[in-house]
Amino acid sequence: MLLTKKNTLFVRLLSGFLLIIFLFFAFQSLAFLLLKNSMQQEIRKLSRQNMSHTVDNYERYFVLVRNMMNSVYFNEYVNLLENANELNYITADKLRLYLQSVQANNNLYLDNLAVYIQNLDRVIDKNGVWTPEEMFTKEYLLDDAPPETWLRRMKETDLFAVMPASPFKQVNMKHTSSSGTFFTLMTNNHFQSNITILSFSRANRLVEQFHQSSTDDRFYILDSNNSILYPSAHASDLPDFEALSQKGGDGVRDGDYFYFQQRGESTGFSYVNLVPVQSITSQIHRLSAISTALIGLSIGFGILFSLWFVRRINNPIRQMIAGIEDAAEIAPVDTRIHEFNVIHRKMQSVMQQDQELSRKNNVIRKYAYFNILKRIRNRLHEINDEVFKGGPHVFILFDITFFRTLAHAEARQPQDDVIVRIRDYIQVSLSGALPESLLFQLEPRQVLALVRLPEGQHALPEVLESIVQVLTVDRDHYIATIAVSPVFESAEELPEQYERLQKRIRQRPLTSTTALLGETASDGPTRLPVFAEEEFANLLLSGSMEAVDKVLDYLSPLQRAGGTLDEFQRFSLLIVNKVNQAVAARNPEQLHSLDAMLPYETVAEYSTLEQYIDFFDRYLGVAVRLLKAKNEQLDPISRFVMRYVEEHPEEDISLELLASKLNITSNYLSSYFKEKNHMNFSEYVNGVRLGKAKTLLLEHKDLTVQEIGKIVGFYNSNTFIRNFKKLNGLTPGEFRKQFGALS
Repeated sequence: MLLTKKNTLFVRLLSGFLLIIFLFFAFQSLAFLLLKNSMQQEIRKLSRQNMSHTVDNYERYFVLVRNMMNSVYFNEYVNLLENANELNYITADKLRLYLQSVQANNNLYLDNLAVYIQNLDRVIDKNGVWTPEEMFTKEYLLDDAPPETWLRRMKETDLFAVMPASPFKQVNMKHTSSSGTFFTLMTNNHFQSNITILSFSRANRLVEQFHQSSTDDRFYILDSNNSILYPSAHASDLPDFEALSQKGGDGVRDGDYFYFQQRGESTGFSYVNLVPVQSITSQIHRLSAISTALIGLSIGFGILFSLWFVRRINNPIRQMIAGIEDAAEIAPVDTRIHEFNVIHRKMQSVMQQDQELSRKNNVIRKYAYFNILKRIRNRLHEINDEVFKGGPHVFILFDITFFRTLAHAEARQPQDDVIVRIRDYIQVSLSGALPESLLFQLEPRQVLALVRLPEGQHALPEVLESIVQVLTVDRDHYIATIAVSPVFESAEELPEQYERLQKRIRQRPLTSTTALLGETASDGPTRLPVFAEEEFANLLLSGSMEAVDKVLDYLSPLQRAGGTLDEFQRFSLLIVNKVNQAVAARNPEQLHSLDAMLPYETVAEYSTLEQYIDFFDRYLGVAVRLLKAKNEQLDPISRFVMRYVEEHPEEDISLELLASKLNITSNYLSSYFKEKNHMNFSEYVNGVRLGKAKTLLLEHKDLTVQEIGKIVGFYNSNTFIRNFKKLNGLTPGEFRKQFGALS
């Protein structure tokens, strides 16, 4: 039955096997040469892949350990001990437990994690508190590195350093024993120069995990100066790395070895692997002898043996394929063929390594922000003499503007949460270099920092530049504008300096990225292009698209003339109010269509020219189409009524009054107006009055809500407030408070 399936693996293998028996011997010599070259190429390829895998593992490991060590700086117990005058053993013990928990992470391959506190001259690790002399003469003794050498290294290490793998010893009761071979990693922090973090990584364990070595190969790690960081344990002598690198090319042969080298992108280390040529040639010669013997046997027993042999090949492969397709793990193979068992084990190993690599690639997000030490204050005059200690101070105001549409849907989060994270980051950054910093949040989207400048230090520019770089990363979500006040030394200057900063923020130019503003802009008038308001209003009322072009053509010259964000928002508010008045006068039932576009909220959040152009192109387009459509429907009676209501909103307008002016009855006028305009006369009057009220609320802040209600014809303030909220969703006071900052 198997022979009837001509396309099965069994039939094809059997046919091919019989053909190979008769042809292979004639081409044996040629095949052997090709096989030799092919195997050498394949072994080189595998060696390169192994080298690349090794480098990736080591680079990820060094980056992981460096990030872990940097995170220790944010530990609250480290910060408590950093500036302490004497050692607090309770705090030290809590720090010890923390270090012990970090070191217990098997993925870090750490023997120990330690914190050296310079001012206390103590080292705290998982085992307790040591002096540097005790640490490096008992716990980690290195013959060629006395404690003085370690102290110099800990004080001179710049940011991050990896010491060569060295055999350490441990001394217990004058008995010396080997601790193991460890990499010593050190890191310092410019903002916490009093603290040095050390970790001792098991060098041999890392090689076992990260490098798949073959028999007699040699593996080395070199630093950026070609100094040895790690030599393979069984290497009897060191090769001339400079001479090898000058031979050029990866995988070149040098004597009895093939030379492979790769540089890590993160650390700059060079990884070198020397694979013995003999191991390759011996495999080829062994394979040649086996192949010759098999060919001889195949010629004698080929026909009888082929059927049995093909069956033995076909069945395990079929089981492996079924296992791969149907199960998450490869099922055991029912075969006694060694090669298939090896393949099966290798496939299982590859799958396990792939799973392990996937777990290691899940980078843990670290949020190592300090807790805010002081509660946010809402009134500057509550700052007392104990907080304001005199001396040079500056205000730093961080103004956050969010974009309405974020770049990625999954990145959306409440804006308040983002402000909290930004505030925490600013607190951490400032307190590191400028400890006497106090943060306030007087406005929902502003963070105010009061910074006392240390004598003789100029760390503020560097800190601000670092903050700008970090905040620029999220430029698709928000932009930050940072303004710094002049230096002042009196508490009485606080309100004045704060007002100057607020004014400077409003005077910032249009920008699409985080910006650090210079000195306060000039208070002199800015020569801006003239905008023909009356011409625009006439074009708008006539429903002409030229009104859109008039606004769009004004925006670019306004920016070129140095128009600030405040001036853009004022101009935008002017246009929105003009549109609101025109639509309220001509087509008030369609005001909700424009309000749905949130014009007041939109212009408050925009900060780039492109955003304003896009908004007005859409917003004015809708308004012009509404007005044009309404103008085409207007008849003489409706036109008279609308014009009269628009020009006399404060009067006691009634149907009887307008009907008498038109010499018609009030009932006829009511029916006629509703039929032509699809709305009641009273609804139209209320729409016009409330549209005018919105403009007055924003443009005349000296008028009360009751006064504005009377101006537009609502002599009962409760009626005015009720109708305003019904149309706009906000009371007049809420509307003015929310959008009055634009005017």
